[in-house]
Amino acid sequence: MIALMLALVLAAPPELKRAKDRYDFGAYAEAAATLRQLLAGSPDLTEAEAVDAYRMLGIAEFQLGDKLAARAAFVSLLSYEPDYALDAFLVPPAIVEFFDAVKKEHEPALAPLRERRRELREQQRLADEAKRRLLAEEQARTGPPGKIVRVEERVYLLNWMPLGAGQF
Repeated sequence: MIALMLALVLAAPPELKRAKDRYDFGAYAEAAATLRQLLAGSPDLTEAEAVDAYRMLGIAEFQLGDKLAARAAFVSLLSYEPDYALDAFLVPPAIVEFFDAVKKEHEPALAPLRERRRELREQQRLADEAKRRLLAEEQARTGPPGKIVRVEERVYLLNWMPLGAGQF
């Protein structure tokens, strides 16, 4: 999970990085404002970036006392990732309970999303398997790729000359 978050931070848009910095610092009002602006104007966020943005927005809104906005952010997060769960070690228990209540409340709407995600994963798995099979057939037909081995000869005789003369 840490590697995913690190990869997300390195490839994220600057607004998301700025919002994450403010969120981590505890400036929830500034983080929420930046995230609202980012989510309203950036339809080109990846799924992982959108999930992270809605997670931070929901937590920030809850910390600011706006439970209605936090609920909306968490519902948006669940529309991207229906099985998402907040980490109880990183998020205060009251927010985790609130998120779980929102998730339970919207469970009937999440079931079709889960099924659709399962179908997409299955299609991706089949496509990857077909690609692997085609590559194996191509390799069997053409033979293994040839390796080019480069051998370099070095003369170490000069290293043994007195007073470091071999270095020059």
